[in-house]
Amino acid sequence: AEDPAALVNGRAEQATPTVAPPMAQMSWRGGFYCEGAAGAVSLNTGEAPWTVCDLTHAVTLSRKGGLGYHDIGPAHHVDLRAWHRPGTSVPAGVVLGPEDPHLRVHGVVTPGWKLRRSGLPPQSSGTFEGGTIRNGDLTLPATLPPHSQHSWIWDTETYLCGYPDLHWSGGAGSEISVEWAESLYLPPESGEVNASSPKGNRDEVEGKIWFGFGDGFVASGASESSPAFWWRAGRYLRIQIQTADTPLTLDRLAIRTTRYPLEAADQWRGDSAWENILALCRKTLEVGAHETWADSPYYEQMMYVGDTRLHALSNYLCYRDDRLTRRAIELLDWSRQGSPCGMVAERYPSSWRQDSGTYAMMFVWMLRDFLYWRDDEPFVRSHLAAMRQLLESLLTFCQADGRMGEVPGWPFVDWAVGWEQGCGPGVRGGDSSILSLHWVLTLRAAAQIERAVGEETLAQRCENMAARCMEATLSRYWDPQRHLILDSSDPAAPTSEHAQTLALLTQLAGAEREADMLQALESESLDIRCTIYFRAYLLEALFLHRREAAFHHCLGEWRDMPRHGFKTLPEQPEPTRSDCHAWSAHPLYHSHASIAGVRPEAPGFRKISIRPLPGPFTEFESVSLHPLGEIRVKFRQGILDVRVPDGVEWIE
Repeated sequence: AEDPAALVNGRAEQATPTVAPPMAQMSWRGGFYCEGAAGAVSLNTGEAPWTVCDLTHAVTLSRKGGLGYHDIGPAHHVDLRAWHRPGTSVPAGVVLGPEDPHLRVHGVVTPGWKLRRSGLPPQSSGTFEGGTIRNGDLTLPATLPPHSQHSWIWDTETYLCGYPDLHWSGGAGSEISVEWAESLYLPPESGEVNASSPKGNRDEVEGKIWFGFGDGFVASGASESSPAFWWRAGRYLRIQIQTADTPLTLDRLAIRTTRYPLEAADQWRGDSAWENILALCRKTLEVGAHETWADSPYYEQMMYVGDTRLHALSNYLCYRDDRLTRRAIELLDWSRQGSPCGMVAERYPSSWRQDSGTYAMMFVWMLRDFLYWRDDEPFVRSHLAAMRQLLESLLTFCQADGRMGEVPGWPFVDWAVGWEQGCGPGVRGGDSSILSLHWVLTLRAAAQIERAVGEETLAQRCENMAARCMEATLSRYWDPQRHLILDSSDPAAPTSEHAQTLALLTQLAGAEREADMLQALESESLDIRCTIYFRAYLLEALFLHRREAAFHHCLGEWRDMPRHGFKTLPEQPEPTRSDCHAWSAHPLYHSHASIAGVRPEAPGFRKISIRPLPGPFTEFESVSLHPLGEIRVKFRQGILDVRVPDGVEWIE
């Protein structure tokens, strides 16, 4: 029995961890997918000699404690002495065909698998054998004597997602363990190391403590490789081997890598230190790209709306392949099926549904982004029903004056220091300027979409509701003495950068109030500061209002990251749980869209504006992507040279 009070992110955290499959894994029943060779027009197994073997008895599952919210499934311990056995013949193969046409005529939907083309290419696969052993030497092949213990820490010197690929022979009964970690940990002042413990510089190993997660194997004595059931992630691996009565020869130590085949096509030249930051951004995005845009490869491997919206913006400008973002919008649309009122889920796919009123609103922001950055109106139209149903569902939570009230689920805003579980004052209770400002931005995005598809009446309705909500929000939360917008109606509640940021993004606060809020942001006098994730929106507000110095000051945190030894970018400022969180890669987007100033000014990216915000950059060259080609922006000592694809209108 799980204690509801112990729920964290939808999964119980218990003193004795329970085994559970990866949260992102959604299955109807066990099975496998078999695809015919290229060019095959049909596939029918008939009486082919398929075999099946039940290996349940050879695998033990466990869940390690202390990992915090870690939801990528159990550790697997495989006894290969029971693994190698002949299979049992299957008398006939089973091929999933189309639904019974008789049932379809009557509108009956049969249960089970519904195969539908995802539009995604196969995952990219490779072999990695690089890096260094940080605690001694390991020369392969290595023959390890009986009754001996060995431990190596393998620093890949990068960040990888993949399956451990070890090969050995002999050593029947030897225990082999392969664990992954993003970093080693500093010794704690008291207690035991866990996922929240400080890590220090990620490059350092000496004097630090190992705390990781992975799988184990028992050697059968034959020549064999390590089986793998689910991909892992991290920078460091610890390989431990305890031999039994006979020697074991280890002759292969590798990782079979996996990720979506995403290859960057943008360019940035100018400041070499900033180029290194953008390389970290690209790496972070790419190891977070799989069958979905994953939030964190090590801890969750799930697609959240708020994270994915930021991933998509960088995708549009820096990668020619946008199929993963299209798939994300499609899957999030499908996530409404599990909601009694048609809400978009906070994350999807997920075997446990999680709702968030704030993240659900961002689905509309994502659809508006796609409309403007890509040229595919039919795709947008195919998701209008989702947007409209979502708006009507959210309207039921509005208050009489048009402000947003209490919304379902976890109304996450940011991992801001001083807030509880990512929620500021009044957010959970529905007395929050931040909630209402999310709603205003959602309505304004919906109005742009409706107008683009020719629905002027619906667009005007959204604009009217946005104006009414904004008026009520300013009436309730504007503080004329402090010249800023409050988070809640409680004047003693801490003030935040978040409320000012969102109000500035609406462009409905009026010039005088906007100047006051910008002054509050620039003075850094607000109680609660944006962290890495929400700085994407702070940067957006500062760009929109042309606050050049404040914009570049806000990027200072990224310039400081290399000194911590990061190979990818973290979830939040130190101390951080996750060292690889793709929402932190948004400076890649802002480099092209804000520093170089490339923005769409019409649906389909058919009109563009280029308004650089160079700040300390005396020169740079940006090459970003457009559906019709490349946009080149060269800036040198105040002189701008721009080249855009043929057929694109450039608004100077």
